[in-house]
Amino acid sequence: MIVHYISAHGFGHAIRACAIIRHLPADIPLTLRTRVPEFLLSQELPGRSFTHAPAAFDVGTLGPDSARVDLARTVEAAEAMADAAEQALPAEAEWLTRQGARLVVSDIAPAPLAAARLAGLPSILVANFTWPAIYRHLLELEAPPAELARRARALCDRLQAHYDQADLTLVPDMDVEFASGGRRRRTGLVTRRGTARRAELAAAAGLDPPPPRAQRYRGLGGAQGRDGGAAPA
Repeated sequence: MIVHYISAHGFGHAIRACAIIRHLPADIPLTLRTRVPEFLLSQELPGRSFTHAPAAFDVGTLGPDSARVDLARTVEAAEAMADAAEQALPAEAEWLTRQGARLVVSDIAPAPLAAARLAGLPSILVANFTWPAIYRHLLELEAPPAELARRARALCDRLQAHYDQADLTLVPDMDVEFASGGRRRRTGLVTRRGTARRAELAAAAGLDPPPPRAQRYRGLGGAQGRDGGAAPA
């Protein structure tokens, strides 16, 4: 039995987890511990039997929209989640034992790695970043008030202690620098294989398929902490 914890901060972690799961033998019992909707997991794993066990162990980042981060709100929510996760560690370890788990995989919540260690199980972290790495980067960009910065750093230390419990860390490409315990192995890019839909999209938009086209992104990606004015419509 493999218990795979998947962050529900967006669907990218679920897509990556399912890309890995598709390479596993179908007869290995699998439980997906996540708040990612079951319909998406079933869509990504057609014909694969699994148990969906909804739970959340990280909050990621929170903000007024998909392009900006509210650091104070993020720290408050992540502290609450860390408190709840740490209090639930004994119960989660017991749950893993009852499930008959033999391996724990996490993408990218930290607490499940600590639960695995408490249950005496091996664990694998799949991550191209960790939340402490992201939060520390935001601290550098924003220079928040001293008390918020102190709380954020303390939160990072708590989360890092859980990441350090991993026995193995698999690092896909497009990663940022982060710390974790155990051995590390680079995997290359992990995602689903794309499908050519150029003709279909061109027909839907009433366009001629052959000419090259580009899509321009006008959001705020990568501009956190900079005064860029109002987001473009």
